[in-house]
Amino acid sequence: VVSFDSNGLANSGGNIYTVTLTGVKNATLSDVFSYKTLSTTISWDNMGSDNIVSKAEKASYSLSGTVSNPANLSGLQISSIVFTSLDGTQITVSSNLPVIDTNTGAWSLSHSNMPSLADGKYTVTVNFSANGGYTKSVTHAKAVVIDTVEPTLSEAEADGNTITLTMDEYLNESSIPTASDFTVDGNTVTAVAVDGNKVTLTLASAVSDTTTVNYTGSSLEDNNGNDVATFNSTIGTSGDDTIVGTSANEILTGGGGHDTYDYSSTDIGSSDIITDFTLGDASTDNSDRLDLRDLLTNYSSGDLSAWIQVTDSNGTEAGGDIVLKIDKDGSNSFDNPDTTITLKGLGGTAASLDVDTFFDSYNIMAV
Repeated sequence: VVSFDSNGLANSGGNIYTVTLTGVKNATLSDVFSYKTLSTTISWDNMGSDNIVSKAEKASYSLSGTVSNPANLSGLQISSIVFTSLDGTQITVSSNLPVIDTNTGAWSLSHSNMPSLADGKYTVTVNFSANGGYTKSVTHAKAVVIDTVEPTLSEAEADGNTITLTMDEYLNESSIPTASDFTVDGNTVTAVAVDGNKVTLTLASAVSDTTTVNYTGSSLEDNNGNDVATFNSTIGTSGDDTIVGTSANEILTGGGGHDTYDYSSTDIGSSDIITDFTLGDASTDNSDRLDLRDLLTNYSSGDLSAWIQVTDSNGTEAGGDIVLKIDKDGSNSFDNPDTTITLKGLGGTAASLDVDTFFDSYNIMAV
């Protein structure tokens, strides 16, 4: 019996070696064998060179590679492709796998056969098999980040002849909208600037009352190319404002003072976000109110839980949002609410999410 350690035998040539045995009593042997090695490139296709997949890129991305010396291994095939996230979760593709071209070594996993990957950081491993029980795994050297989340407006502020729109992530400062991408009620936008996560609008005249900003462009995007969706934003002043809701989905910022957000039957179907709602009674600085009297027309008194459902977007952890789903008829039907109101940043602030205990009676006007 002759054995040897094959570690380190791989070379860049034909992988052919000759073993000659000498000094063996009554025998000589000279034989030829091949040491079969395998490598492959792995490429994420239809995306940029930044190793980040945006929402637009995810709609067409695919995977491909080229196997070196595919003819060296009989029956060579891809047995699976594994995508591993940063937390160790694995998504395995084991059907509709690529076929390796025996001449060129090329293989490709089409977009239609790519798995559904949530946002996160992934490495890719391609597993091979061949006749004789041969197996080999090759992992892509660089991790790829999937980021398909669009930036959203988190705060808006009016000060003199400027409006500052703060997004929830940094923006691409080289992609600047035109002034015509924005409209401001009763005013004219003369200039637009993008700096970090802020968009500053310069206006022709100062803002002195509650105003509404509409964005209808397509240039605002984050650094990964995810576009900011169009939005409507109503901005209050530093004083006590009454902001009247509409049927459109809006982002509302009251500013300082005791602000009242007024909802009625015209708001049916709307889903609004209030960025700076403050809990508390009338003596609390800047405490705000939801005026639902014209929406809950059949409510007279008592428990509000059949009319308003309160949930926390982030469980009991701080930093989430409080979401109100409103059933104007009080039939405890919240799967398809008449109106949804999200209060940014109030998540994790109370032990109970019962509507009658979460809010002070000052915060909700129902009758």
